[in-house]
Amino acid sequence: MTPLPLSYSRKFNSIEVILKIAERCNINCSYCYYFNGGNNDFEQMPAIISLKTIESIALFLKQGVLDLGLTEVQIDFHGGEPMMMNKSRFISMCRLLNSILAPHTELRLAIQTNAMLIDEQWIDIFGQFNVHIGISLDGPKHYNDKYRIDHHGRSTYEQSLKGINLLNEAGKEKLPNSFGALAVINPEFSAKEIFNHFVNDLGINRMDFLLPDSHYDNFDFSSEDDYGHYLCELFDGWFDAWKEADNKALHVRTIKALLAKLGGDLSSSQYGFTEDEPEMLAFTIRSNGVLAYDDVLRTTPLWQEAGDYNVETTTLRSFLETKFMLELNKAMTSAPEKCQDCCWVKVCGGGSPINRYSSVNNSLNNPSVYCSSLKSFYSHVSNTLLKNGMPLERLKKSLFTPDELTQLAEAEC
Repeated sequence: MTPLPLSYSRKFNSIEVILKIAERCNINCSYCYYFNGGNNDFEQMPAIISLKTIESIALFLKQGVLDLGLTEVQIDFHGGEPMMMNKSRFISMCRLLNSILAPHTELRLAIQTNAMLIDEQWIDIFGQFNVHIGISLDGPKHYNDKYRIDHHGRSTYEQSLKGINLLNEAGKEKLPNSFGALAVINPEFSAKEIFNHFVNDLGINRMDFLLPDSHYDNFDFSSEDDYGHYLCELFDGWFDAWKEADNKALHVRTIKALLAKLGGDLSSSQYGFTEDEPEMLAFTIRSNGVLAYDDVLRTTPLWQEAGDYNVETTTLRSFLETKFMLELNKAMTSAPEKCQDCCWVKVCGGGSPINRYSSVNNSLNNPSVYCSSLKSFYSHVSNTLLKNGMPLERLKKSLFTPDELTQLAEAEC
């Protein structure tokens, strides 16, 4: 086992594979980057991945585990809608992956679904293979059905709700892991209303809220600050609920990640959160075995620069050493030049690469299009933590290097 090139400044021992087991979908979300983002190459892909390709992928990943000394492989079954794969093939896929990978590394399986196809048999399958479940839902019906509609323009909420209710009924007896919800942030909506709907109406305690995959070529800067208002409202809703004794288990990944970076620890105090999750290196494998970076980049010209690497003709090490992957890793691990003097740079890192892209200026070397909103969010959360007992010195150590701390009497942003 030899180390990866120095360009991989992040030390990682885990990988996350976004595995496209279905490249078609049973609904038609208007904001979907995959099917409605202007790139239609999914039409040339197999609608459902074959077991032959799954076996090739498993062997590819096994070799990567041995070459790189990986201690964990997480495979996210993605689409389209991954549950469009029939149950017998899904079972065979899980058995194949387990038989080839589990003897050599910790294997974690997950699925991201709209929940419309969930039934008792699917729940038994998820329980059998310990599949972690993420549900894509944008909130109560009047929010969800504005953009998450089927191919005939009809509501998808009721069918998703049916699947969620079945998951709740199954409980820990059939599902060892609690399922979670994933919502795309829309500043037209009330973050607190969505949060309360997930927690109080649907019984969901684990969730994440994602900024849209916008970049400089398509972002409406007139709405830039609205995302900050949404995030602050989301935090306030979570904080109010978390303070209640029976809601300590509430997990909002967006908030957890920020609180970890700000230096808190909920296990021992009132003002922070648990340690940050270990670094994972993520990439996509298409339904034909082609390798790519995180597929949100498919809405940019960068998607075409990845080359044509397939699990049958290359190794994971070779793929990670390609010019494309090295450049993307650099963007992930170094903040843009304009961000270097910002006091939030250690927290933000410049933002997600997709939100930094511009075809006109500097490619990925730009601050996030959500920069002002993120600053508002970070300031609001930091002020709340300070008001609730977090020592100022602890916050300053999270934001500044030792050299910077010697030049600052107090943290001012």
